[in-house]
Amino acid sequence: MADELSRWARAADLFDELVELAAAEREPRLRALDSEDPALAAEVRAMLAADDRAEGLLEHSLGDLVPEISAWETPVGLRLGAYRLVRPLGEGGMGEVWLAERADGEYHQHVAIKLLKRGIDTQAVLRRFLQERSILARLNHPGIVRLLDGGMSLDGRPWYAMDHVEGEGIVELASRRALSVAERVDLLVQVADAVAYAHAQLVVHRDLKPGNIIVDSDGATHLLDFGIAKLLEDTGDFTVTATAMRLLSPAYAAPEQILGEPVGTATDVYALGVVAFQLLTGQLPHRRQSRDPALLAHTLAQPPERASSVLARAGAGQARVLYGESADAQRLSRRIAGDLDVVLAKALQREPERRYATVSSFADDLRRWRTGRVVAARPDRRGYRLRSFVRRHRWGVAAATALLVILIAGFSAALWQAGRARQQAQRAELVKQFVLSLFREQDPVARAQAQARSPRDLIVEGIERARRELSSDPRLRLDVLADLGALPAALGDPALSEEVLRQVVEQRRHGEGSDALATARVEVELGSVVLSRGEPGEALALLEHAAAVIARELGPDSEEAAHARGRLARAYVVVGERARALDMARSAHATMQARRGPGHIATLELLGLLGTTLEQNDRCQEAEDTWRKVLEGFERTLGEDHARLTVPLANLGTITRSLQKYPESAAYFARGVSLARRHLGGRHPLLGTILTRQGDVLRRMGDFEGAEAALEEGEQCLADAGAQLGQLYMNRGALKVAQRRHAEAADAYAESQRLFTAHAGEGSPYTWLAAMERGVALMTTGDLDAAATYLELALDKLERLNGRDSYDSGMAAGRLSRLRRLQGRYAGALGLGRHHIDIVSKLYGPTHANTSDARFDLALTLRASGATGDAREVLDDVLRNIQPGTSTATLAPQIHLESARLAVDEGDRARARRDAAAALALLGEQRDPEPSLLAEARQLAAAR
Repeated sequence: MADELSRWARAADLFDELVELAAAEREPRLRALDSEDPALAAEVRAMLAADDRAEGLLEHSLGDLVPEISAWETPVGLRLGAYRLVRPLGEGGMGEVWLAERADGEYHQHVAIKLLKRGIDTQAVLRRFLQERSILARLNHPGIVRLLDGGMSLDGRPWYAMDHVEGEGIVELASRRALSVAERVDLLVQVADAVAYAHAQLVVHRDLKPGNIIVDSDGATHLLDFGIAKLLEDTGDFTVTATAMRLLSPAYAAPEQILGEPVGTATDVYALGVVAFQLLTGQLPHRRQSRDPALLAHTLAQPPERASSVLARAGAGQARVLYGESADAQRLSRRIAGDLDVVLAKALQREPERRYATVSSFADDLRRWRTGRVVAARPDRRGYRLRSFVRRHRWGVAAATALLVILIAGFSAALWQAGRARQQAQRAELVKQFVLSLFREQDPVARAQAQARSPRDLIVEGIERARRELSSDPRLRLDVLADLGALPAALGDPALSEEVLRQVVEQRRHGEGSDALATARVEVELGSVVLSRGEPGEALALLEHAAAVIARELGPDSEEAAHARGRLARAYVVVGERARALDMARSAHATMQARRGPGHIATLELLGLLGTTLEQNDRCQEAEDTWRKVLEGFERTLGEDHARLTVPLANLGTITRSLQKYPESAAYFARGVSLARRHLGGRHPLLGTILTRQGDVLRRMGDFEGAEAALEEGEQCLADAGAQLGQLYMNRGALKVAQRRHAEAADAYAESQRLFTAHAGEGSPYTWLAAMERGVALMTTGDLDAAATYLELALDKLERLNGRDSYDSGMAAGRLSRLRRLQGRYAGALGLGRHHIDIVSKLYGPTHANTSDARFDLALTLRASGATGDAREVLDDVLRNIQPGTSTATLAPQIHLESARLAVDEGDRARARRDAAAALALLGEQRDPEPSLLAEARQLAAAR
């Protein structure tokens, strides 16, 4: 075997030496070799003949061309360093690729190993293989396979281990999943970002093609095979050698590679353009029917047909293969036509200097197309097209008059472009001077006032000056007013925002039309402000219309469409359309994550919206996990002392309060209040919202004084906040109940119901939750008839709005069950009570405090109805599941006292005294225990 390897190495060296020569120069060397070693000469002649075939080496393995090599197989189980080969994954021009597993027992791991093929380890190939390994070692990017290890096999072949990526080729995946045009562009952006990173490390790939791009199950792309990559810093010689020419893929090679001209980063731009063209149309931009460099060069000199035209011409059948059964070729063609056609055309220019200067520029234009912005690329001017035409068909151009017409047209187009550029520059300068003038008076030397203006004052002046000073350019004036008009709401003045934005919307509708994109963009801002002002009906109409227009104009997977869907989801939450809100939030977040990645602020904001809608759909544990991710992402990106952290802190406080993790909830609210006071000021609505929730959790923890202070401060912040003030009165009512001031509680709930009705409407569940608690307060005062009116209505409305099995409906059923017990209607009370238990048990589990509270209510009803045995079974279960710090623990004195009463009914005096003593001890720990409970507990504890 050693002799065979040595013989093959000698043949390979001779092949490398002779393949670079012309046929006439080869022959003398081959004749000399014939006389020296006829067998070796025959092998070399066979290799050279194979290389000279039209299809070349790329379509065949070396085993096909030289059958003797096929017997030199790498065995399964071969040990390479810490790894053992499991099965072959494929092979390339230089190496075999194997799936391997960690074999040293340190830990379990699967990797991909590339091993130099036997028999071709010439100095040139070995140098190229080692260079590939060296290149991978210097690249560290999530979109490029990572080098893990390397070494030499026992038979002297180099190898390296890299990440094993489970996935499929980019073209195959796009067709199998029927990805949209926008989703395909997103994949291309990922690949371009990885290539741009390689270029930043002075590495040109030189063999970009779909087969070297794998997409994993999460939709992330991975760039493979740097086998003929070039280090720009190694020699300064960027030309493609004949050997490299044999290894590259001509279908994706740039013209300069085909012709052996210098290559650089623009070479990869061209290859990415070819990949993009194929990914979008299913075809290559040029039909490369020959591998002859001269013929290929002639083919590539022709400008490719537009991608949109190729797709339209391919027809419905090809469109369905690429984009799914419902695909429409003409609609897809229109989607690509225009800017995307221009972007591809620029990447595929024949001359490297006319392509994108960098891959990053190519990626940026793809992103601009995705977000509906103007791309940097521009169509070729007619003058350039004319010169190209003349160069290619110089003998066929005879009509001088036609030439003149075309030149004049090209000149006119250039003048129009120049005029437009000057206009844009003038507008930009006008905006700059306008903004700078607003801030100049903040300079303590220049300003006329003694004190600098507040941010709100600055915005108000900006709005007035925009109306006055930008009247010569109506569109610019409306653009500036729209931007400034959205700001006052964020500073606690939604009324000013609403006034300005309404004016802009009306003028946009009049000047550009109701369905114009510019109008829809302002409607999004106006809808959000109107929603915060307590007009959900109008807000929904504005946001639904705006979201539809933006999705139509920019595509449903654009960033602006995602933002609009996010605003619409918030409106659905307010009006109680919880399932629609959840679907809308999921869609918005998925789009933004695909566009910006999981750690971007915009993605995290929509993830928070998803957390809110999960909570509204009674999926509190999922909501808590989601908001924790938001908080961690904000802290990682913005630091731990940023105003934007107040939102995830407030929401985590709310969710942990619902899960009865009260100390944890209080800690979140305390931190949120501190940040809001420091960064937002003492009267901001967001501070009021957090204080409202903080007051509620403090009440639940027994700190009535702290709760009262928080609610008082919160009310000052929410004086004009409509529905948010309604929530504050809900929490104030709960505090009055805890203080046993039930008439005041009923009044607070009545005010809450009035506010919710006025600002959220009767279609909001909050209106009926307030009515429910109003009924409970009236029940406690003894007005059972009035209580029944509100409780029965609340249950009916909540079941209609949220469904019979929602948490809110379960609460209403539980409250009405108490009333039925007091009315002596035990059958109805038991049915409602058991329904309540079913709902909370499904949501929280059988041992959660909410479930225990509902079971305690059921035990009270069972005892009242005479079902003593059933009551004891339920009550003992509740006693076993009391957890410190929960609502059940707060009720523990009443639970022990009820157990004592039940023991009296059962004739178990000893247990009655024990349970009464436990109740007495727990009441003694309270600052203000209810006198009637104290008296009863003392009596039962002393009874004999």
